[in-house]
Formats: sequence, structure tokens, C-alpha cells
Amino acid sequence: MWIAQLSPSTRDRGRARLDTLERPHLAEKALLDQIWRGTPAEHIGRLTGDLLHRPRVPAGDSTGWSAGLVAAVTLAHFDRLAETRQAVLTLRDAASQTDTTLAGLDLCLRAAVDYQLGDIAGAGDLALQLLSGTDGQRPTRMVQAFAGAVRAETLIAQGALDAATATVEEPGLIDDGGADTIAVIPLLRARGHLRIAQDRLEEGLADLLRGRRAAAGLGLTPGAWVGWSSAVTALHRLGRTEEALFMAREELAGARSCGAPAPLAAALRTLGLLTPGPAALPLVEEAAGLMEDFPGQLEKVRTQLTYGIVLHRVGKSAAAREQLRMAAETSGVHGAHVLNRRAIDELRSIEADTTGRRSRTVLTPQQQRVAELAAEGMQNEEIAQKLFVTVKTVEWHLTQAYRKLGIESRSALSPALAAATLDYAKSA
Repeated sequence: MWIAQLSPSTRDRGRARLDTLERPHLAEKALLDQIWRGTPAEHIGRLTGDLLHRPRVPAGDSTGWSAGLVAAVTLAHFDRLAETRQAVLTLRDAASQTDTTLAGLDLCLRAAVDYQLGDIAGAGDLALQLLSGTDGQRPTRMVQAFAGAVRAETLIAQGALDAATATVEEPGLIDDGGADTIAVIPLLRARGHLRIAQDRLEEGLADLLRGRRAAAGLGLTPGAWVGWSSAVTALHRLGRTEEALFMAREELAGARSCGAPAPLAAALRTLGLLTPGPAALPLVEEAAGLMEDFPGQLEKVRTQLTYGIVLHRVGKSAAAREQLRMAAETSGVHGAHVLNRRAIDELRSIEADTTGRRSRTVLTPQQQRVAELAAEGMQNEEIAQKLFVTVKTVEWHLTQAYRKLGIESRSALSPALAAATLDYAKSA
């Protein structure tokens, strides 16, 4: 997947490597050479079908390339998940007869695709099987790294953080003192996600930034192959708002250059969460459009969840409910427990806003939410991180809330909000 966004110097080295390939590998050479040249995705897609029907690499071949696996990886890179899974199933028997590493990588790709399609439990079981080894043989280092990343991501999605910790902390998987290879990048990403889920923000951010740097060192354009939106979120939660915005825009630019739906939707919704007011809507609406017919259920749920949050933020409660209900239903069906709880919590927040917090007749939805959090004792920086807005935006909303409620201090917020609610109830 990573080969689609190589730097010019890396492409030259890649072409030199390809020039050493013998005749059985000419189909792979044609595809990889086009990818390294930066050929648009639609042209590359036309070459992948041919590769799926070419002869496999002979057993014991030292080059390690499999035409079908290269084609399947290319399909996965462009989010053609259903086709990728079919290609992987077609390759399964042939790969097992050629090279144990290729066979393992074939199954790793299948597990990764199954996870994106929403078969979280099945993907996790397959990854665990790969980690356990077959026929008494331990998996190769590369297979162990890729399978460990998939296994950890499935456990994080299910909320099984202790089990995920045991997976990513397996001795030898990540060399914290050595160079990072392509195989370690998804594992660093998974460990970063885990640490953020455990509220270890600094450590999680360090893992994600390390993985992003390693990917850039291999020639991957940020946001193009895989998104690093979790790093953006961590930066924002740590109060590093300007850095978060810079990275979010960089991720979006990279994702647009590639055109793959999943990274692009992730970049759009992340920047949408950081964008205050109605200006966020076009970003999340574009992300939602990309996900309408997308087979990847987890990306679809994440987008619906973000869309619902932004709609609620700008006062479109009915539309927000619709998105959040779809997110809650789909995540529940697929066992994505963390996303499911988040969607349900957001739905409850809307219900509380519309039933028990009637002072919205005085304040806008965003002013109301900021005022309530301030009344609970949260500082402006904490409110900004929670709502994915800037501190200046929080200050503006508080100023407007003070004016409308007729108060001059933070300590007066709680009684003023209660009085506004009571006044509405009496007039209803």
C-alpha cells in the first residue's frame, strides 16, 4: 500500500530494484513502475485485474514478490475493499504453496480488510491465529508486526484495552531503540490509538508522530496512504491547537492528492471538528458523501458520528439525531463497542438539551453548551479541547452568554442558567 506515494529519490531506487526482476515478474514491474511514477489512481486500477490472473511466484523465489498480492494490496490502497477481499481469498491457496511469509501477509491483508468491513471479531480471531503461528512455526517478524497491529485495533474498538496492551507490548514487536521499518508503522499507529484510549495522551501522540515520521521517511505523503487524524485529536486535547490545525490541513492535502475515500473522509471530518460554527458543515458533509456507498462500516460509523456532533453543535438537532442513531445502530451490530457508547452518549446529550435545558431560547446551542461546561468548573482551555474549538471561540461564546443572561462573572453562570430554564418552563 505504501508504494503509491513514494518520493522521487525512492522511486529511482525502486525502479533499479525492479530492473533486476526476471520475466515472471514483468506484470508486477509494470504496475509498480506506474505507481512509482505517480500515475493517477484510475489508471493504476486498470492494471490490477490483469495481475490477479498471472502465474504466481515460484516456490523459493528470492525476490519475495507475488503478482496477485501486489494487485490485492493496490486495490486495498484505493479502498476497493470488496475486490480486495475476493482477491485475497483467490490467492490464499496459491500463496500457501509458495512462501510462508507471503501466505502470512496474504492473511494479514484479509484480516485488515475484514476489520474495515466491520467483521471486528472475525478479523481479531484471524490476527490471533497468525500470531499463534501454524504447524508449530512462529510467524515471521513482518507477519507478527502486521497481525499484531490488526489484533490490537480490533481489541481497542471493542474496548478490551488490557488485552490490546498485552498485544502491542509483546517483546520484540517494537524496537524503541532501533530503526522503524514499514512493518512497524501500523503497530506504532495501533499503540498510539491504545495509549490515547487510556488517556496517556503524550505517549500516544509520541507513537503516532513517530509512525508518521517513519512513513514520511519511506516516501509516503501524509494522509495519503493512511490517515493520522488521531494525532491531530491528541494535539488538540493537549492544547496544541495551532499544531493540530496545521497537521489537519496537511493530512487533508495529502488525502486529496491520493483520492482514496477512507483517508479523505477521515481528514475532512477531523478538520471539521476543529472548525468552529457553520464552516464545519461543508467539510463533514463532503465526508458523509464519500461514505454513502462505501463498504467499510467502521469508517462510515466514524463519519456519521462526527456529522451528528457537528450538526448538534450548529443547532440542527433533528438531523444530528438521525446521523447518531445510524452510527449507534451500525456500531452495535458490528461490535464496535467504543463507537457505540460514544454515539449513545451524544444522543443523550441532545435529548438533555431539548428536554431539560430550555434556556436555549435565550442562548444559541453552542453558547448554551459552553456556558454549562463553564458552570461545571471547566476552564476555557478544557472546554475548547472537549468541544474541538479554539479558546478564542470559547471566550466569544461566554461573552455572548454573559450578555444575554445579564451577568458579569463566571460564578453567576449556574444560577443564571437555572433561572433561564425556570422562566421558560413557566411560559411553556
